Amino acid sequence: MTAERPDGLSPNTSNSATGSVQGAVVQSDSIDQVHVGHLDRRTFALLGASILAIVVVVVVALVLRSSTTAGSPSTQESSAQISTAEAPIAVESVAYMKASEPHHHFVFPDPLALSADEMAELSATNGNGKAYEDWALAHDGVYPNSVKLQIGLRATSRETLNITDVRIVKECRDPLSGTLLYSPTAGPTGSIAMFFDLDADYPVALDAPDGQGYFTGTAAQTIQLVPGEVATLLLDVSTRKSYCTFRFDLVLNPGGGRPELVKSVDYNGKPFAVSATTDFSVYRAIYAGGVAGRDGKFVAVDPKTFGG
Repeated sequence: MTAERPDGLSPNTSNSATGSVQGAVVQSDSIDQVHVGHLDRRTFALLGASILAIVVVVVVALVLRSSTTAGSPSTQESSAQISTAEAPIAVESVAYMKASEPHHHFVFPDPLALSADEMAELSATNGNGKAYEDWALAHDGVYPNSVKLQIGLRATSRETLNITDVRIVKECRDPLSGTLLYSPTAGPTGSIAMFFDLDADYPVALDAPDGQGYFTGTAAQTIQLVPGEVATLLLDVSTRKSYCTFRFDLVLNPGGGRPELVKSVDYNGKPFAVSATTDFSVYRAIYAGGVAGRDGKFVAVDPKTFGG
């Protein structure tokens, strides 16, 4: 009797006990025993690798599509708002005002090694006033603990514009400890329109006299500007824990049912800055002036032994 050949075998395929290789199959004397040869194993391995590669490509494509979809809401949200350059308000002026604290100190990120001429130039400012503050700011000085800022605004809209919030966007780290300019002197602090506490997790604009939310709560206010009207914001920002850089975002309601806009305000392209002070011994350099100096002039003192 002739056994029925498996599909793919030619009529010349041998059924001997030793068997012979034809294509990819080895057939022995029993048709019930068919073994996969080396070529079939390689074929199956290549097939499996191809399937795995296809699966990987599909998964990666799905992940990328998911990421693009996840980012689309924020993209749509930003495109729905007019850019800050088109916001109907102009920032006419931005300035640091006189230090909020009665003492005129400044802190710096690095130690200052002042020459004799620089010490004379610094002493000529008497440790207070605009010339002194301009000198400190020009040398990367930062107001300590609290800073007062004046921002001049002008409405450029054709309709009444409402400022519904003034948000502060901050980044904070350990207080600066490079150099301290120590110049104790007395002086008035003036009035404050809004107050921001950078030590709060989410600082909001406060009505400084009573510490209530300026734009929130039962006594919430807005700042209303008619076309061409000028307004000045006097903002007091403080920290007792950190060195912080920050900017302000003005939230604007342009009226007419249009969406709110945001106008960002910084200091001539750079963030504003304020730093908490720390123990004298932490600073790597201290220059003492004012009533703590020598004959009204600034002198270098040892941070380890200086007592103020």
